[in-house]
Amino acid sequence: MTDSVMSQASLTVSATYWLSEAGRRSSLVTGGNGRARQRLTIRVRAADMELVHVDPRGRATLRLSPRFVQHPQTGRWQRLDDPRLFDDVPSEDELLAEAHAVHDARQQFEAQRAAERATRDAAILAAKTALAQQFLADPNARAIAYPAPNKIRAWLPGPNDRRVQFRVTDPDPLCRVPAEARQRFERDQEARRTIKQQRRTEQERHEEAKRATLAAWVHAHGTEEQRRRFAAGLLPIDDLREAITAHFFAPLDAFPVYALDGLERLHARFREDPRYADIRIAPEELSVSSHAAGQATAAQWQRMAELRAALPGANVYLRKHTIAWKADPGAPTAHTYSLLVTLKFGALTLRRAYAAPSTRETAPALDTHECQDDTTSHAASPA
Repeated sequence: MTDSVMSQASLTVSATYWLSEAGRRSSLVTGGNGRARQRLTIRVRAADMELVHVDPRGRATLRLSPRFVQHPQTGRWQRLDDPRLFDDVPSEDELLAEAHAVHDARQQFEAQRAAERATRDAAILAAKTALAQQFLADPNARAIAYPAPNKIRAWLPGPNDRRVQFRVTDPDPLCRVPAEARQRFERDQEARRTIKQQRRTEQERHEEAKRATLAAWVHAHGTEEQRRRFAAGLLPIDDLREAITAHFFAPLDAFPVYALDGLERLHARFREDPRYADIRIAPEELSVSSHAAGQATAAQWQRMAELRAALPGANVYLRKHTIAWKADPGAPTAHTYSLLVTLKFGALTLRRAYAAPSTRETAPALDTHECQDDTTSHAASPA
């Protein structure tokens, strides 16, 4: 179709507009129906087809909404979904002029959005480029492990605890992040597998050494019945450990073993407070926390020296135990002390807790060879 023919061609379209109250009165005066929503058909030239919307069913309507206005202060274009209200019944020329105005404003609005989108995309690209360069330059940097990076995409930790995605389709250097992240991830996995295997091997070697230590003691010091049961694999390990501990800690038999009397001690402490004097708690309600004592009385220090002298080569640690009621953190608590004695025998570490002199008065701090463990085993058993 030539330009001259195109300029003369026209199309019948439907135009829907809205009248204000003044417009509705004007419609009634001019013989209209006075309704707020009005519809009529007009002719639109083919050259003005950008003013027409055609839906999937082929129905053509004049674009009169949404409208776009410019903010008087910021100058930004804004979309208004509310239709314009006409105070007078518009003519076809006025409707076409309104459609032209809406079309021009829409172009300004879309141009503004495109510019803002381009600015935003440029800022995002610059930030992602800086993040990618930082990741590629730092061999210790790692991508987010879950989901695991692959050769197609990877996520890096971004600002404000947000995840930033990188794909191979991104521009350079962003596209190099997934492959590098995957390589580092695989190297870390291999290193973890190696460490686990080394730990497993070391643990198996240690367990084998412990079994050899147990076997050596049974053959050297065990009874005939113990040897036969051990050879048959029917000697409980706990019984064997108790026997070994009793054998090596025999020089300390004159010292009293630490008694597990926390319940009685806490009840005695309750009887000192009228608020809790009548309360009786069950053993499962008891809470006992143990830690290395920071100070030792003269009597406690003397007892530690006696234990070391009676069992040369042993380590002695002064421990403080706090006994409390789980149901009431504000309830009175009881405190007691124990002396943890440890002794190395082959691959085994033997332990036994002995009673320590306890007093309400604490002497000036003495060297107690504080233990680093945070729990005390009251039973005599090797580690």
